[in-house]
Amino acid sequence: MKLQHLDKYKRLGLKISYYRKVKGMTQEQLAEELGKSLSFIGAVEAPNIDLSLIHISEPTRLLSI
Repeated sequence: MKLQHLDKYKRLGLKISYYRKVKGMTQEQLAEELGKSLSFIGAVEAPNIDLSLIHISEPTRLLSI
């Protein structure tokens, strides 16, 4: 992940985590709803791999962020 975008990805990951919890969902429930793996959700919420905005947009739409 490019360093110039790392902060933005981290903030977005924190927002996804926050809104998932506000909606009373576990990472497992979010993963199931999106048809993704639990490790994918973990990677989105604490980005340490290069994720495209297309992949990150899926949980943001579901959580209405």
